[in-house]
Formats: sequence, C-alpha cells, structure tokens
Amino acid sequence: MFTKYISEIFVEALGKLNVKDDNLLEFDIPKNKEHGDLSTNIAMKLSKVLKKAPLKIAEELISNLIYDDKLVKAVQIAGPGFINIKFSEQFYANAIKELYLSGDNLGRINTGEGKKVNVEYVSCNPTGLLHLGHGRNAALGDTVANFYEWLGYDVTREYYFNNAGNQMNVLAESIFARYKQKLGDADYPFPENGYHGDYIYKIADELIDKVGELYISGSEADLRNIRKFGEEWCFKEIKKTLFRMG
Repeated sequence: MFTKYISEIFVEALGKLNVKDDNLLEFDIPKNKEHGDLSTNIAMKLSKVLKKAPLKIAEELISNLIYDDKLVKAVQIAGPGFINIKFSEQFYANAIKELYLSGDNLGRINTGEGKKVNVEYVSCNPTGLLHLGHGRNAALGDTVANFYEWLGYDVTREYYFNNAGNQMNVLAESIFARYKQKLGDADYPFPENGYHGDYIYKIADELIDKVGELYISGSEADLRNIRKFGEEWCFKEIKKTLFRMG
C-alpha cells in the first residue's frame, strides 16, 4: 500500500526527467526509523544514465514530485543521494481503515486474472483406506489450491479416480479369499500379492451380509461383482475420511 502509492508518484516524476525505465525504482524500509518510512537510491542508480551527480538528480526528482502533503509528511535527501519518505499519521489512519474494510479480501491480488489451474491431490486408488501420507497430501493440495484461488486463478480441484488395471483384480481376489475363509473354507489360499489389512475382512463381512454364499463359486462374473463391491466400499470410506478432514 505504502510502496504502491509512492511508486506511482515517483514514476510520474521520473517521466518528467525523461527516464522511461522505472524498473530501477525500488524502495526499502530504512533500518534507522529517523530516516523515514521508505527510502530509495534511484538517484544514485540514474547518475551514470543522466550523467549527473546523485544529489542533483535527487533534488530534481523531489522538485517534480506531486503528492498530497496530508498523506506525505516529508521527502528528504540523505547521504550521497538517498531519498527518504515519511508518511503522515493520516496516511496510516487511511491504511488501517482500508485494511479493516478489506475483510476477507485482505491481501488478495488478481495475479491469475481468471486463468484456469488444475490441482490434483490425494488421488488414492480405491483399493484401500487413506493413510497418513494421503492426509498430508490432502492438506498440502488444498492449501496450494487455496493460494491459487487467492491469487485470482480459476481453480479446479481434482481427485483422479483410478479404478482400472490389475490392482482392482487383486482387490477382488483378496476379498474373495477372505469371503471363502469366512464361509468355512479356512484353508483357501490368500493371493501372494493380495491386499492385507483388517478392512479386507470388513468388506468380506459386509459382502456376506448382502449376498450370502451367492459368489462362492468364484466365477468371472462373481469376481467382477466382488471387484465392484470392494471398489465402492473403499471409495465410500475414502470420501468419509476426506469429509471429516473438511
């Protein structure tokens, strides 16, 4: 706010000195409060360009500054050509009021100008439950998306739902093994690359509650149905966890 206000005034004054490159203009906060609120060394930077002494350039710049003296208390030259700016109490009062009125938009800038941004995060395959790493990614991903929105981007949050590939067949085979074991075939082999964990038992229990021994033969059609049941169960649990996280 302070820098923006005074920069516009200095850019106009630089134009009167036929200086078109305002990229050289920078302001710093002086370490010593007695040197004002902001300070610039633009006069020293322009010395070689304008072939004048920094002090002379500083004097010419100040003489061409047009500002409201109710907002700017003093503009002074210091040392070899520094220009120090002191703002008035009224400027601070106006700044505080503007910050207060900004409400939830405090600090918001429109860098993105509505450009589309896609942020994909979590994207846990529906073969199991979320773990701590997924929770971390959810928090980080949502934070990144919030930052982009704050900067004026049109943000799409994406959870990539990957229910394709052999991983889903392995899920079905894992559930079927526990399903068979719970229905009395205790020695039915569990797949070597199967999904372990208590949740597979829970899925098998709910499958039995729903269909009983309907899929006991383990036909291709049975495994497709078990795969679909397991996928829906896992994704439902994933969504429940994400909703609890907010």
